[in-house]
Order: sequence, then C-alpha cells, then structure tokens
Amino acid sequence: MTKIILIILLSLFIFPVYSQDYVSGEIIIGFNDSVDGLEAIKILNELKLELKERPFAQYRYVVYLRTHNNENYHLKNNLEKSQLFTLVDIPLDDKGIDISSNAIFAYAKLTTTENDIKQLITSLKNIEITSVETTSISVLVRVPVGHENNQIKRASKHKYINNAEFNYINIIF
Repeated sequence: MTKIILIILLSLFIFPVYSQDYVSGEIIIGFNDSVDGLEAIKILNELKLELKERPFAQYRYVVYLRTHNNENYHLKNNLEKSQLFTLVDIPLDDKGIDISSNAIFAYAKLTTTENDIKQLITSLKNIEITSVETTSISVLVRVPVGHENNQIKRASKHKYINNAEFNYINIIF
C-alpha cells in the first residue's frame, strides 16, 4: 500500500497536471493578414466589441533585405530615418558581432504599406528586398462575463477574422 501511494505521489511530480482556465470577460481575436489596425477597429465597432488592449502585433511586415558592398550600417540608418519601421536591425551573434555583411531585417509600422516599402527600397542604392512576411493583428477584447463563448462564435463568423478564442491561462499542478 505504501508503495502505491509513493508511486502516485512521484507520478504527480514527474507528470504535471495541466488545467486550462480563461480570463472571464475577455477573448482574443485574430484578423486575416489583409486587415490593418484601422480596419480591425472598424470590425470591432461593427461587431460592437470593446478593445481592451492595443493590437498584439506592433508591426505589419517583416522585410528581409540584402545589401551590396558591405553597406549595412549606412543603409540601416537610411531605413531608420524613413520613419516607416519600428525596428531596423542587422543580424548579430550572441556576442553582438555582425554575422552577415549583407543582411538587414526591418519591422514595418502598422501604418506602413507594402508599396511604401517598395518605393523606399527603389529609391536607395545597393539594397534589395529578399522577402516580405505579412503579420496578422490580434487584439484582446472585453466581452460581458459569461458570454465569452457566444461572442467567440459570433466573431468567428466574420469574413475578416481568422480566429476568436478564450484568453486562456495555463495552470500547472
């Protein structure tokens, strides 16, 4: 009997039990990639949902660029001066050393369009776009307590919403 109790207790430590609960009165909504910040607010107003927190995504596009003639730092400064990006950076290793003499990545502001980026890159010399990744916007929304499930179902039906879900809390026992 003692061995059984010991095995049960040890298994609780080795195999933790997870429980998912959610924050009452909150849901998370994820929009399609084509939806920008202003459109997201319009959709929330249309659905009569209250934004609790600003969009999780602080940028719209991640732009990967290739530079020529080792001009990373000069071109990085030009990109920063454009005011189109929240962050422009050069890949660095753990010691802060530039690991690529011809790469830059930039996170475009939510208000920056892909056309804005292309026009800027075209105006600069010795730089080209290697890829652009679109990020989707997710928001935290306040809903009446006890109506989370109904609001998730309602929001999920909107053509510009990718997903709506509870604002889960993971609890480990």
